[in-house]
Amino acid sequence: KYAQQALQLGSLDYILKPIPFGELEKTILKAIEKINVESELAQFSQYGQFWFQHQPMLIERFWLDIINQTIPPRAESVSQAAADRNIPYADKMTFVPVLISVQRWHKQLTLREEKIMEYALKNSAEEIILGSSQNGQLITLNSGRLLAVLSGESYSELESPLKQTCERYIAACRQYFYCDLSCYIGEQVHGHEMVEMVKRLRDYENNNVAYNNKVFLLTRFQLQPTMKQLPDMSTWSIMLKEGEYAKVLEEATSF
Repeated sequence: KYAQQALQLGSLDYILKPIPFGELEKTILKAIEKINVESELAQFSQYGQFWFQHQPMLIERFWLDIINQTIPPRAESVSQAAADRNIPYADKMTFVPVLISVQRWHKQLTLREEKIMEYALKNSAEEIILGSSQNGQLITLNSGRLLAVLSGESYSELESPLKQTCERYIAACRQYFYCDLSCYIGEQVHGHEMVEMVKRLRDYENNNVAYNNKVFLLTRFQLQPTMKQLPDMSTWSIMLKEGEYAKVLEEATSF
């Protein structure tokens, strides 16, 4: 009866009197082993819990280090950095970056209000662009700019749906967050090629002075270098002093 009750209460073992010393020693060693195993499992569980809670932060830092070239843009360097941080990564993996750029706010915002709105934009992008699968990472680049890093697997089939998703995101931001923004979808690249692709997207953004609330696909619209000569501003200045406003406006429009 007592042995049955002891086992029900979680006892490791039971020994009948008189207690043999060898039997007692074996039971104590068994108890020590059990305590060590349980302690190791508890430690592993705590580490795993920490990893899953903080993995997005670690991956965001990983991509920022790549973009800022803290990690050199070489395949072996990127792989080593991922391994050092326990981030699942393989050289053959491909990614598609989407640059999200706020062009203007529809109302005057304090610095605090702007930070709150940017936080809301990021949460909305995680919900709409990444979706329920969360198969990607949202990164804050600087004020008014986010970068979504999406899986490049089967991208050729997902290009059109991604464009539609970005359009839906832009519409939601206009309606709820009082801003104009555009999305620039890059090409499929490997991790070590991300620096150059993000640079191209930023160049595209800097050259977009005419369109708001648009989605641009880098695969369809390539920036062409321009060799236009700048107008002679000194001549325009003289013309303005002489009151030839219409002539200056005509030349500026044609340029």
